[in-house]
Amino acid sequence: MHLLTSLLMTIAVGVGSGNSPSKYFKITVVDEQTGRGVPLVELRTTSQIRHYTDSNGIVAFYEPGLMDRDVFFFVKSHGYEFPADGFGMAGKNLHVVSGGSAELKIKRANIAERLYRITGGGIYRDSILTGQTVPIEATELEELATLDPGPTAHDLGLELPENPDEAQTLLLRELSEARQETGEQLEMLQRVAADFDNYRRRIERDQAENVERASQRVIESLLPTLDAFDAASAFEPQTPSEERTREGMLSTRSQLLETLAREGFEPIPATDAEFDPRVHEAVSGPGDGDGELVVDAELRRGYVMRGRVIRPSLVTVKHA
Repeated sequence: MHLLTSLLMTIAVGVGSGNSPSKYFKITVVDEQTGRGVPLVELRTTSQIRHYTDSNGIVAFYEPGLMDRDVFFFVKSHGYEFPADGFGMAGKNLHVVSGGSAELKIKRANIAERLYRITGGGIYRDSILTGQTVPIEATELEELATLDPGPTAHDLGLELPENPDEAQTLLLRELSEARQETGEQLEMLQRVAADFDNYRRRIERDQAENVERASQRVIESLLPTLDAFDAASAFEPQTPSEERTREGMLSTRSQLLETLAREGFEPIPATDAEFDPRVHEAVSGPGDGDGELVVDAELRRGYVMRGRVIRPSLVTVKHA
C-alpha cells in the first residue's frame, strides 16, 4: 500500500507540470443542500481504482484504459449518502472523456457540513489538474508541499525519462505491477484467513465432540446404578423402616435424573408407546393379530442424550 501511495505521489509531483487539464475528466461531488464541493468522497470503479475528492470536491480522472467509455463509479463517504441505482448500488454510470465533466450530488446525513481539508499536501491537486481556480496562492501550495514532499523517483529505485509522457508511462506500468502484486498478496491473505477460520471451526467442533463423548462415557458408567434404582423401586416395602429407605432411594434417584436431564439425558418412552426400532429392542414378538405395533412392557429402560441413543429399551411388543 505504501508503494502504491508513493507511486501516485510521484506521478503528481514528478510529472505534474507536463499534464494538460484537457486530458482529465472532471468529476465534482457537491452537497445536495448547499451545492458546495464535498472533500474526501471516495469514487471507486468496478476495477477497484479509487480516487478521493480534493478540498473543492473535485476528482481529476484519467485512466488510459477507461477513457471514452462508460464507467460506473461507486460513491462513498462517511456522513453522506448517495442514492442507489436500480440494482441497489450506491453509484453512478458516467461517460468518461478527456476534457469532459460531470457533477454528482450527495446527500448529507450529518448536521455538520464537511468544508475542506486543512492539512497535507495536494489538498487542491485535482482542482489544479483540471484548470480550476483555488482559494490558496501557488506559493502557499509550494510551502505546504515542502512540509511533506514525499519520496522521489530515486527513493523508489526508479530512473525517470526526461520526457513527461514517457515518465508517466513508466510510472503507470510500475503502478500496475504494484497493484497486481498487492492483489496477489491480498488474495493470499484472504486464503490464509479462510483456512484459519475453517481450522478454528474444526477445532471447536472437535472440542464439542470430545466433551460429548466424555459425557457419554460417564453416563454409560452410571447405567448399572440407574438399573439398580429401577429394580429397587419395584420392591414393595413391608415395614415402616423399609418404606423410609425406599423413599430416600427414590429421592436420590430423582435428583440424579434431574441433574442428568440438564445435560440432555432423558429416558425413552416405552410402555404403550408406538414401537420404534431405532430406540426399542424387542425381545418377543407380538403374536397373531393385526394393527400397529406398540410396546407391551418395558424390561429394561433405555436412554437418549441430546437425541443420540445411549442404550435402547428392552421391550415386548403387541398389536394395538
